[in-house]
Amino acid sequence: MDGAETAYRAALKVEPDHPRAWSSLVSLRKQTTREALPELIRLFDAAEGDAVRRLHLGHAIAKTLEDFGEPEDSLAWLGRAKALRRAAVGSPIAHDRAVFEAAAGLGPAPASGQSGDRPVFIVGLPRSGTTLLDRVLSSHPDVASAGELSDFSIAVKRMAGTPSERVLDPETLIAARTLDRAEIGRRYLETTQRRWRAAGSPARLIDKMPLNSLYAGLIHQALPDARIIALRRHPVDSALANYRQLFATDFPFYDYGLDLADAGAYYALFDGLMAHWRETLPPDRFTEVWYEDLVADLEGQTRRLLAFLGLDWDPACLDFHANTAPVTTASSVQVRHRPTELA
Repeated sequence: MDGAETAYRAALKVEPDHPRAWSSLVSLRKQTTREALPELIRLFDAAEGDAVRRLHLGHAIAKTLEDFGEPEDSLAWLGRAKALRRAAVGSPIAHDRAVFEAAAGLGPAPASGQSGDRPVFIVGLPRSGTTLLDRVLSSHPDVASAGELSDFSIAVKRMAGTPSERVLDPETLIAARTLDRAEIGRRYLETTQRRWRAAGSPARLIDKMPLNSLYAGLIHQALPDARIIALRRHPVDSALANYRQLFATDFPFYDYGLDLADAGAYYALFDGLMAHWRETLPPDRFTEVWYEDLVADLEGQTRRLLAFLGLDWDPACLDFHANTAPVTTASSVQVRHRPTELA
């Protein structure tokens, strides 16, 4: 973290109004001084009409106020930060609902794909504990993490051949109903082979792309021996965490995070789909774990999940904070805390 802070401060010396440097710097640590607030507010006001700059600067202001125990003012600033972008894109919920409905239509069906229990998919909403679980499980000597991969969705998109611009949309998911499941599985294993070998050919390789939750039924059909673990979190905490998160502005799948009501509606869609997978997928291939349970009973839940993966217990999983693998998600700071600091 020290190196990152030094780099962001160096960037601000070169370009004092750089919005991404400001938002990234403030997110690194709990703020203990209000010294930067007047400048951040001045820069925010000067960015009138610039949705991206206002997102970054407004999030930095909101994070600072949150750190000082002022949640109402923090939420008000989040609303101001997201207003321009939200006005530009509108509510995505109608489109998201169509995506979830199309995803549910991909299952159940007989599994007929590629055999092999190497792939492990950790899925869930952002900010629900997927990175934490990824670090815990990949601390096991027989498990490695490949990070958040788009390999499965890209294989589906290329085979579907739909003309839409997005990799994941209702049109592509509907077209996927007629695709060769074994070929999807073959392509996924082929494109992830290099990462598996680079990791030392472990028994299990984790793909923690959260959006793979929409493909769970298709994943089971294409890779019937793969394990899928869905992270869950209390709906209020989950919706609020997604609203507080500064998502990439060029990634429309998370536009629901621009509005708190939309974040709640999206959680309801996600919850419904998880109930569908719970009812239709085999319990030895799909399981759920609640973030709150994982934090409260890290060893017990980890033992259960390792058994689900067909692996023996290893105490290294409790030392996940010592895992030296890089983290590129929003949880890069939190997952470096010791287990006793999670609650």
